Amino acid sequence: MSPITATIIAIAGILLAYGFWSVINTHNATNARRRRQRKSDRIILTRQQKKVYQEAIRYYKQGNLKTSARMLESLNMTREAINILEKGRHIHEAAALLMRIHRPNRAGIIYARHKMWKEAAECFKKANMPAEVAQCCKKTGDIATAVVYYLEAKDYENAAECFEELGKHREAARLFTKLGQHQKAIQQYKHLIDKNPQIESIDFSDSEINVIINYIASESMDTRLADVLVIKNRIVEVICRLIKKNRLEKAITIYMKSTADIGPALIEFDGFDKDDHLKLSEVFFKSGAYEYAGMVYERMELFEQAGDSFKLQEDFERAAYNYDRAKLSEKVTAMRIEIASRGPAAPKPTPEKEKSDNEADERFRIEKTTSDFRQIEDTAELDIEGKQAKLAIPLPNAAIRGLIMDSPAIKHEHQSPPPVSMSLDDDDEEGTEPLGLPQIPSPPNSHKTIDGEPVDGIDWTGFHEAKFMLDLSTEQQNKFKSYGSIKRYEDEETILDYKDAPAGIFFILEGQVSVYKLIDGVDLHVDTMKPGETIGKLWLFIDRPSNVRFIAQDSCSLFSIKRSDFMEVLDKDGTIARKLYKHFTTTLIEKLISTSNMDDNLEAS
Repeated sequence: MSPITATIIAIAGILLAYGFWSVINTHNATNARRRRQRKSDRIILTRQQKKVYQEAIRYYKQGNLKTSARMLESLNMTREAINILEKGRHIHEAAALLMRIHRPNRAGIIYARHKMWKEAAECFKKANMPAEVAQCCKKTGDIATAVVYYLEAKDYENAAECFEELGKHREAARLFTKLGQHQKAIQQYKHLIDKNPQIESIDFSDSEINVIINYIASESMDTRLADVLVIKNRIVEVICRLIKKNRLEKAITIYMKSTADIGPALIEFDGFDKDDHLKLSEVFFKSGAYEYAGMVYERMELFEQAGDSFKLQEDFERAAYNYDRAKLSEKVTAMRIEIASRGPAAPKPTPEKEKSDNEADERFRIEKTTSDFRQIEDTAELDIEGKQAKLAIPLPNAAIRGLIMDSPAIKHEHQSPPPVSMSLDDDDEEGTEPLGLPQIPSPPNSHKTIDGEPVDGIDWTGFHEAKFMLDLSTEQQNKFKSYGSIKRYEDEETILDYKDAPAGIFFILEGQVSVYKLIDGVDLHVDTMKPGETIGKLWLFIDRPSNVRFIAQDSCSLFSIKRSDFMEVLDKDGTIARKLYKHFTTTLIEKLISTSNMDDNLEAS
């Protein structure tokens, strides 16, 4: 056999093998496609059906999509019919076809794919798909309906966000608490309290109260939610936690918020060690509760500090007793002179209800026993840092708390006692601070006037709880009081008019202030400001006239600080300056995010 013949035979063999392989491969691919095909698509058409199919293809090529789809539907080729209708933007016809074959979920998907949310929601309702219904309602802006279906689908996170958007902070807070998202829950509680001054009308569950307690006992200095604990009689628990964590400044702020006499409950808390009792005495002393501070010092046999505390309480007999125990004869003599000239103790406030003849007139005194203090029958359980602590609550007494700094105890005392420095070992992560007898602050506002007339007993709650002053301690806040003045405005009296140049910052102490703005030449009411809000804090740094008007509602009192005096305080105290500059920066960033045009911002300051 010649080489040419052999070559031809080899080429022929290769071609034959390739052809055989192609036939097998095509057959396998056809089988594979058939296996991947839906059973509903595996249709064997009869001769008549093939003619209908060819006719449908012809109508499709001519652009008559609806007719083509109907013909394919008659051949049970539903999938192809839907594709043709959807491609031709005949969405309602495609969805109707699916509804005829009882596929409302697929009809809803087609509507949603083309952003036809209302129609999609109706289809998902028929398919019993609440989560998808809620999403469609939210897309259309129907948040109220979306909440109902999110709750039905148990999608609590989206439901809480919808409640927040609707301004229903109570429901949002509950859901966030249930989900364990405590930071979001706390924000909702703050909004709830800001919008509902009557906190006692709000029903808080135990789990919600525990979330609030954990937040207040944390690193945050925000104490707005402490009012909830005061009303729910849980304030003792959070103060005990703060004392054990050595967060005395915050404990003092919260203690001064309490309207009940919780001093005996704090004294008898069974979970304190010696160091904690020293911290408790400092909380009492700085809060002006000198009698309770003296009781704690007396119980710890620190008689000199106890005598100093009772002296400030003007309980001269008890102060003399403690000075005598401390062998301080000169101070004992001084107290005897006070007793001779003024009596053994300052007069106590008259109780609202006289005691009955059968009720024992027994005063709560520590010196009756130092080592084995008597227990009262009324007990309660507190859960502090995982330990059950027994709390014995003594009979309440009428101790003067000293919450108003112009009390006689301060007016008659010109020099504070020498501090006793102590070093305490504590395992708290924040460490300990040196404790001793604190210095007595000078009486603030003794020179304050309203419209030139002296005034006593000023309610400074609106000043201390203003967001502007929230980052400052009470001592730092008090530094501003000696620089300002208080003025009272009558009903409908203008505080600040259009184009006026504000000279400083105003704190609303009493009453309410209406805010008006010219919009298209019409003087519209845009806001109502309440005690605790400020006017003009940004004007301390921005020299521009006012584009809003502030008018008093009824009778209101405002405390104002001139710009120059305000800057003088910042120049003298770097800590105050740092905190307030941080507050200003945060406020400006929030305003820049909310609007790029300050003229469109309706907020007063």
